[in-house]
Order: sequence, then structure tokens, then C-alpha cells
Amino acid sequence: MSKIYEALQLNEVEFPESSGAAVIAGVPMGTPSRSFEEKLLALYRRIEGSLNVEGAKVVSIVGMQSMKQGFTYTYGLARLASVHLKQRVLVLCTCQSGTSQHLLRQPTPSAGWEKAVFDDKPLSEAILQVSKPPISVSQLNAAPDSLAGLMASPRTLDHLRRLRKRYDLILIDSRPLPDGLDAALIAPLADGTVLIVDAGVARWQVVRNAVEQIVSQQGTFLGVVLNKRRHYIPSFIYQRL
Repeated sequence: MSKIYEALQLNEVEFPESSGAAVIAGVPMGTPSRSFEEKLLALYRRIEGSLNVEGAKVVSIVGMQSMKQGFTYTYGLARLASVHLKQRVLVLCTCQSGTSQHLLRQPTPSAGWEKAVFDDKPLSEAILQVSKPPISVSQLNAAPDSLAGLMASPRTLDHLRRLRKRYDLILIDSRPLPDGLDAALIAPLADGTVLIVDAGVARWQVVRNAVEQIVSQQGTFLGVVLNKRRHYIPSFIYQRL
């Protein structure tokens, strides 16, 4: 039995019971294709190999062109880690991100971390449990203009330290870079940032500027995922190159 398999089995046994958080329904996205799941697994392994931290790894997934990019990969990785790898997964999101729009759509706006950080209320009030896949979701900021204040508060980092002990993987989904500075503000909070770029659409100068934004905020840039990449040369030729 491999060490990886033993570790996964151990995590499965040690899962805590449900915390009693409010339960919301997941997104009816259907079963991902095998090809996409293989790409997600490869991405997960690369992230895992790039980060050496105690507790949960915190990874920011940022779409360069659209809200859908970041949400698709964040939700896909969360599903993979939870369902197939039996990990405890928390998805953090910013206001108006894909996760906020698709998972937290409710008659009233979802609570953010403002009360926990600024008013010393329990953070559990801002954490919801998704029924399927079994993941937790929490919105960082209930209003777009409060994110900067949250990121500047030491209490935000204190809450994140405690969450690292509770979960195995924490993914952050923010608004796409053209829509605001969310990704740059969050960069120091994450162990690393991954950019999702539509191949053949984004100009390299724009991607470079995005990387510079992240690094300038003391963030760690992990790499770029080329979405919708087309192979104009048959795959068997690529394998011989």
C-alpha cells in the first residue's frame, strides 16, 4: 500500500462530525468529463508539490477573462478533493465572484467575515455547508468595498490560522482581474495563486501585469492554467517532441 493511499485512508477515518452549519444545495453542473477530471487531478498534484505548509493549503484561483473561469476550476478542484480524495474542503469567495453568484444566491445577501473580524462575532455564522459535493463555503466580504479592510486586519489572519487546522484544503475564488483588485488584495492571504487564462485570448502583457500585481502584494505566483487550449498538431506528434 502506498504512503499516499495510507494518508488518504487516515484522513477519511479522522473526519470530524458535521459542525451543524446551515446546509445549502450544490450546483447542478453534472458529472465532469474524465478528461477534465484528469486535468484537475494533475493541477492538484502540481499545487500539492509546490507548497510545503502546515495545515490546510490555501490556494487562490483567479480567472483572467471571466467569472466562469475561476469558478469552474475552484468548484472542480473542491469536488475532486472532497469526493475523490476524501479531504475536508473550504471554498472562500469574495462578493460578486462566481462562487458567490452560483452557490450563495439567496433572497438576502450572504453574510461575510465583517461581523467576525470587526464585531467579534462567531465566524461559524459565515460558513455554510454544501450538501453535494460535501464542502464548506464562506464569503469573505458581504460588500465589495469592505475587502481591503478585512485583508488589513490581523483578525482575518487569525481566523484563517484556525481554519487551517479544521480543513485539508482551502480554495479562494475571487472576481476576475479585470473586474477589481480582489485577487491582488487576497494574494498575501494565500499560500499561492493560480491564474486561469483562455489560450489565444489573453495577451501576454496582460498576464504579466497580473502576475506583477500579485507579487507586488507579497503574494506567491504558482503558475498559469491554459484554458481551452487547442492542439493544432496531432497528440501523437506532441508525444514525440
